[in-house]
Amino acid sequence: MKIPREGYLYIGLTLGLTGFFHGMLAMLSRLEVVALSSVLGMVLLILGGSVPTVMAFVLIHRQKDPLHRAFFYQSLTRWRMGLVEIAYALVIPILLGLLALFVRRALYGTPWLVFDLQPVILFPLFLLSGLVFGGLEEIGWRGYLQHRLLAWRAIPLALFIGVIWALWHVPLFFVVGASQADFAFLPYLLQALVFSFFLTGLYLKTGSIVLTVLFHASINASATMGLAPVFAHTLGTYVYLALAAAVGLYSLWVIEKTVHLQKGD
Repeated sequence: MKIPREGYLYIGLTLGLTGFFHGMLAMLSRLEVVALSSVLGMVLLILGGSVPTVMAFVLIHRQKDPLHRAFFYQSLTRWRMGLVEIAYALVIPILLGLLALFVRRALYGTPWLVFDLQPVILFPLFLLSGLVFGGLEEIGWRGYLQHRLLAWRAIPLALFIGVIWALWHVPLFFVVGASQADFAFLPYLLQALVFSFFLTGLYLKTGSIVLTVLFHASINASATMGLAPVFAHTLGTYVYLALAAAVGLYSLWVIEKTVHLQKGD
């Protein structure tokens, strides 16, 4: 399982540049010089968050082989998708969020009202926001990085990108006012791996960057709705993560097997 030079370059530049912008934001917010909600705070947040996407376009245009660029843009503009694939991208994050709530209710008897869920009618609005803030990352994570590691087996590939994805968020854990500042890192990392199982499988099966962007947007929208685990060291959190990981691993294994059969491997 080798990482090509362009893979190392993408990972290094993405982690480094995001670390610079979000690290600067973390330092300034802790010094009480810049608030996250201020104009400069939002500029630094957006600059850091856009790095995975921007670097994908920058590096794809450094490719000498025009076929790489052609495939990238073909994947990026693959809008003709089946209803099953669209439903998969939209619904899986919602179901995972519901699973987290059901586990908490089953273990602790937590009343539904405590979950403070947002009205369902707001989901399309949250989804649109998730497309812009977060979803576009997948142009880099899947459209660029995963595509360069397709020689890997699916599960190690999902684990690798999931870890990189979680590490990329680390500076936000030190930003005053960021949601990650209240999270324990280990459950956050494990949740990133769970989502990576599904995202890796989705791109492996469809080759569509658009669908992975939609899936990521649904993750963010579901979390905004209140459909998310508590990122703390609790039994409920780890029971949920174990169940979600089992489903994600099985789903990825089935997809990889199906793709290999279709290719005649």
